Amino acid sequence: MKLVCINKGRIKNLTEGKKYKVVRTNSGKHNNSDKEYNSIWVINDVGIEKHYSRKRFISVPEWRDNKLKELGI
Repeated sequence: MKLVCINKGRIKNLTEGKKYKVVRTNSGKHNNSDKEYNSIWVINDVGIEKHYSRKRFISVPEWRDNKLKELGI
């Protein structure tokens, strides 16, 4: 599966608008707060497999649809 980065935040080794291959995923609840989390591991821009929040990424079709809407198509 490939996802597109939409929010790199302060992270140096991701590029907004770039596609990343998902290596594995994880989800669950934090121990003390019971808040749910979804995370993924991708190969970042420097070639290292790294763990990131799923909120930073969207699917390629979703990203494409957003770009078409921005262009008014």
